[in-house]
Amino acid sequence: EGETIWRSAIEDEKVRKLADRFSTPGDMAKAYAELNTEFSQRIKVPGADATEEDLSKFRKMLGVPESADKYDVSRPEHINEETFASEPFQNMLQGVVGRMHEAGATQAQVDAAIGTYFELEAAQQAATKQNDQQFSKDAEAGLRSEWGEDYDANLSFAKQALSKFEFGEQLTQTELSNGMLLGSNPDFLRVMANYGRITGEGSLQLGLR
Repeated sequence: EGETIWRSAIEDEKVRKLADRFSTPGDMAKAYAELNTEFSQRIKVPGADATEEDLSKFRKMLGVPESADKYDVSRPEHINEETFASEPFQNMLQGVVGRMHEAGATQAQVDAAIGTYFELEAAQQAATKQNDQQFSKDAEAGLRSEWGEDYDANLSFAKQALSKFEFGEQLTQTELSNGMLLGSNPDFLRVMANYGRITGEGSLQLGLR
């Protein structure tokens, strides 16, 4: 009977029903203390009237760095060190990270977002490379059929012609609107083969025109 006296002294019915879960006031006080500790460790989302200080504290509790340059963004495998360290690439990267910092992104969120972007980019590059290889195979098959026994000779003339240009190698890597590299384009190879043959035979003036 003594165990129920302290409960009967509670006037609020809801609180009294809550007290029925505990054997002694000590048990109830202990549960309240544990609950109070749990609430104190929870992160409260700032409301619309939150001050900049409140927002700063909230972000710090979430693990948001103080500034955008504090994020750790690792270089993906498909991008070489020189490209990754270049000013244009870093400007692009910091622009994205800066916007994420403004939105209150944590390091984990930045890792997920940037990682997903790099994965998609790597997949796109792999698909482009595969398409380039297929275009090249198709172009080679077509020219072999057209040129027959002269294929190797014409290809050699085309390479000789390209060697006369300072940026000949970069020129062949130019991507056309259909995704094909210029160096794999049959029309381009025909022109280069003709130019190489003309220059090789000493008829440069007419051929160059």
